[in-house]
This record gives sequence, C-alpha cells and structure tokens, in this order.
Amino acid sequence: MGVARTRGRSLHSATRPRDPNRPIDKGFGQFIPRDRGTNHESGEKMVKLMVRDSETIQEAVRRFRKLVERSGIKKEMRRREHYQKPSEIRRRQKIQAERRNKRARMLGR
Repeated sequence: MGVARTRGRSLHSATRPRDPNRPIDKGFGQFIPRDRGTNHESGEKMVKLMVRDSETIQEAVRRFRKLVERSGIKKEMRRREHYQKPSEIRRRQKIQAERRNKRARMLGR
C-alpha cells in the first residue's frame, strides 16, 4: 500500500511544523503570502492621525481626509477597483506617453 496523501502532500508533511517564513499553501498550487502588516508592493500606506486636545471631531475628520488624499490611498483604491490586464496597462501607458510627447512638442515650438 502507498502512503495516504492529502491535497498532493503526504500525511507526514501535513503533520510537520510549518516554516513561518514560507507562504501559506491554499491548495491548487496557489500561494497566498502571509500578512505582515505592510503592503509589500508599494510600501506602507497607513495614515495615522493624532487627535489634538482642542480639536473637534469635524476638524479631525477634515484633517484625516486631507492626509488620505495626499498619501495617494484613494487614487490607489480607484486604480485597484477593477482588474486590468497587463496588455491594457501597457496600452494605457503608451497612450499617456504619446499625449505627453505631443504636449511637449506643442509647447516646445
């Protein structure tokens, strides 16, 4: 008889302690990286706001909105709202570059 297997792994490997630095295997060959509290793609994007003693809630919310806007979180959220194929991203970047070049030629003359 062979060794019993679970999701492509032997029983022995399923009972072994897991390496904490290795990504979690969710089956079907898809690896989900562990959450370590930061966004590794674009760096940390956390906004921290310390409410002042003499500050009203409305002022604090207004300041928070400005911080979020300046940090680029809203822009990033809008960009990631829908999946874009890599070819679509390249096409969009190419169009933007053409517009920049056209504008530079128009202003340069």
